[in-house]
Formats: sequence, structure tokens, C-alpha cells
Amino acid sequence: ADLRSMASAICSLLQRLGVFDGPYALMGHSLGGAVALLVARLASSAPTWFLALEGNMTSPDCPEMGLSRKLARMSTPPSAAEVLQAMKPLDLVPSSQEDGQDGVWTTSASRIGESLGRLAHELFASLVRLCDSGELLDIYLGLPVVRHIYGETSGKFHVSLQSAITRHQNARAKGVKDSGHFMLSERPVETASAIQDLLADASIHLGPDECVQKRHMATEELHQQAKRRRESAIQRAKLPAGGVGDMEGGLTMGFLDAFRSRPYLGMETLLQFQKWNTPTIWNGWEQITKYNFGEECFNLEPIADYMPQMGSMVGYAVTVQINPGNPAVPREYGAGRQGFRDHVAGLPAGVPKIVVVQDLDKPRLLGSMWGEVNANFFRSLGCIGCICDGAVRDLDEMTTAGFHAIGRGTCIGHAHGGIPLRWNLSVEVFGVTVRPGQLIHADKHGFLVVPEEDEEELLQVSEFMDTLERRHTIRVGKEACAMGNKTGMQISAEMQSAMQMFGREKAETFAAQNGMGVASNATSQSLHVTTS
Repeated sequence: ADLRSMASAICSLLQRLGVFDGPYALMGHSLGGAVALLVARLASSAPTWFLALEGNMTSPDCPEMGLSRKLARMSTPPSAAEVLQAMKPLDLVPSSQEDGQDGVWTTSASRIGESLGRLAHELFASLVRLCDSGELLDIYLGLPVVRHIYGETSGKFHVSLQSAITRHQNARAKGVKDSGHFMLSERPVETASAIQDLLADASIHLGPDECVQKRHMATEELHQQAKRRRESAIQRAKLPAGGVGDMEGGLTMGFLDAFRSRPYLGMETLLQFQKWNTPTIWNGWEQITKYNFGEECFNLEPIADYMPQMGSMVGYAVTVQINPGNPAVPREYGAGRQGFRDHVAGLPAGVPKIVVVQDLDKPRLLGSMWGEVNANFFRSLGCIGCICDGAVRDLDEMTTAGFHAIGRGTCIGHAHGGIPLRWNLSVEVFGVTVRPGQLIHADKHGFLVVPEEDEEELLQVSEFMDTLERRHTIRVGKEACAMGNKTGMQISAEMQSAMQMFGREKAETFAAQNGMGVASNATSQSLHVTTS
């Protein structure tokens, strides 16, 4: 839900209403001014005139300490409460609500609910990118007639805007006295008068041939602007810090060293793991691990499993970082493609591997490393799937190849190539750190990155916990449904008894096995009965 999608929706509506079939005009206030400029680009013909009421267009329209940049800089979306709190000091337009102590922004935004945080993050991040890239300014300069209204006390009639107005062949600006950014609310009569004055000479009457010629010229100019933006982005781009190529484990061990540092579980055990879903494996892991099982070693952010019909995916992590939105990568390190292929080709054959991808473009989904070509190639090298904290594509083709893809979203292209930047190092995906060579169990619910010391006992305890649930807690509900002659209180009492037996048997089992291979903290947790 960024500004481009908003403009696209508005443009589709106006097209259906036939607005673009004849002369039309556009106007927008603040962020709405940016959206109106994007609509002007998408429309089949240019507007007769465009009126901006302090519409966002250039970098100074998003000040360093302003709300837009503050939200755009966040690596993850804020909560709805955080957004509302940040908006209140800026919300100077009173609400029409009877109890309205909040302004109109806050009152309207509060109705969106919890999705407000993600929505605000995406909107303002896209606004900052558009203003900084110069794209909005290019559109502004390509329009036939532009007019600008500003509040004289807002401080937004800055040098960049004045320069843009000077560069345009038919642009005028007018200030509204004693008014800030919300001039329509603060000084409605004066603002209406300023608009009327500015638009007195804005109408342009062109013959049919002139209209066609203008549209062709405007389209060609847009194409040239797009080409200049692309060339400029390629020239400015730099590789992210941290080196390129094989990191040989970085601060930890690389895949080969990590794999050889402990006994290989073997294909039979891995296939036994594959019988179970990941929540069942987590239930077992909880009993034996020394880690904080409430927030470590598993994904802390939502995943999307695009091949849930394939069941569970079990294999060893092959780690890689990509930066598909960065044009410097193919320009300066195109060798990353073959380098990563050779790295994976050199790993032990016959060992199932899962490629774990950290996309440095996060949270944007600009391009994918995974599609039909890479799925088939890496499947031939023993990679059974990928966990990509970024985008995937060619879902049907990857399914046909038998390559299991888990990602954050989908996209249509590979941007600047999805080229591996560096690999064989610790990566952070979906809020958890994954080291090369770690065992992973994944399915449609999420994934568990198994600590090396927990691998040997994990299958046994997972199967035991599943048996324990079936023997006690699952049985109660199943029997009650089948018999249908028990009261609710009887069923509740039986469940309480079953939970006690579940906890007792679990405690006795792990206490008996303590010192015989089962981690000691399983005993300390044994009275913590959780079933689902």
C-alpha cells in the first residue's frame, strides 16, 4: 500500500469515470500532491493544469526530523499506537467529532486499526524515496501548467521549490498570509481567493492536433527522464560494506567446518524428521534445549510457504546475502553468480541442503534470486528448497522442479539480477540468525534452526512428546466427540486429570533419563505442561 499503488487505484477509477476523455485538472495537498503527480504520469493525457497546495515533491519536503523520514528510517513497521503518538503534535486541524480532542488526522487514522503501523511505514517510505529520487520533480516539470499555494508561516516555500517554479515554463506560486501547512482549514477564505487568482490564466485551449503533439512530447520526455534516473542510479550505486564472495564462515565456522564438527545424522534420521510438522519438532526441542525456547532459534516474523503440499523441509543451511535492488552488484561483482554456484557444488553430495537467503533490500521486494532457472540448477546440487527473507517467483515452475520455496512475498522480476553478494556467513532472516551448516526443520508454520547440541536427541523427544499428547490430552477430546454422552463439566474434569498425568509422565521420563543423554534443563522444565 505505497503511493504508487494508491495513484494506480485512483487513476483506474478516473479512467472508468471517463475523466481522461476530455480536459481535466489535478490538485493535491501535502502527500496528496505527490499522489496527484503520480496520477498525472499514469493518465492517458496530461492535465490542463496542476495545483499543489504545499504538495510533497522534493527532498526538503521530507525534513530529516519530520514524520515521513522518521517512519521511513524504521527497519520494521511501528505499532499503530506509535504512529498515532507521532502524529498528534502535527495534527492541527480539529476533528468534527463531538468528543474530538484529537485532530482530523488522528481521528481518521485511529479507525484503521492495527494495520495503521504497516500502512504508514509503507506510505512514508515510498514518499521519501520518490522525493529523494527526483521522480516527482521530473513529472512536475513535464506538466503544461502548474500552480503552487503555500502557507507563509509553514516554512515550506523552500529553495528547491522556488528553483522548480523558476525552471518551469508556466508556473506561478502564491502564499496565504498568517497560514501554515493546513491553509484550507486555517484560512479558508484567503486560500480560496489565492487559488482563484492563480487559476485565472491557467486554462489552455489547444486544438486536436496540438493536444496529440503535446501528449507525444510529454510521453517522450517521461521516457527520457526515466532513462536519466536509471543511468544516475547506476552511477551512484555502491556495494554495501562487508566484502564480497565466500566469507568462509565470517566470525563463525563455514559450512564444511560446521558440518564436519559433529556426527552427521544420516538420511534415515532426516527422513524420520520429515514425517513430523515443525510445531511437533518444536514441542520436543522445548524439552531439551538450553536456549530461550520462547524467542530464540525460530522465525520471529511471518513466513509464506508457497509449496505447503510438499510437507516438511529438513536440511542443512547454505547461507547467502543478496542485494537485487543495488545496480552496483552486477556492475562490480557479476562473478557472484558463478562463485556461489561453485560453492554449493563443492558441498557434500547426498546431504539435503536448504539455501537461506538474506535480502539486503528488506523491507522492499525489488527482485528475486529464485525462479525456474535457479530452482532446477540448485535442486541438481542437492538443495531441496530455500528460505528467503525476500521475494520468490515462478511458483508453478519451482513446484514442478520439486524445489520447496518459503519466502516473505512474491515479485515479477529479478531487479538487477539477484546476484549472490556474499555467502558462507551468518545471516539474519525473519528475525533469527542462521549459521552455515545448521540443521533446519521448516514447513507452512515457520522454521526451527536447531542448535547443534540439540540435534542428536531431538527426534526421540519429539516422538515421545507426540505420543504423550495422544495418550493423554488429545485422547480426552477425541473420546468425548465420539461418545457424545458426557457433560461439559465431565469433559473438563477429564482434561484436568489428563493434563496432570501428562505432566507427571513427562517429569518422570526426563528425570529418569537425566544423566543418560537428555539435557538437565528438561527436568527443570518438566512441570511446565503445555499442549496444543
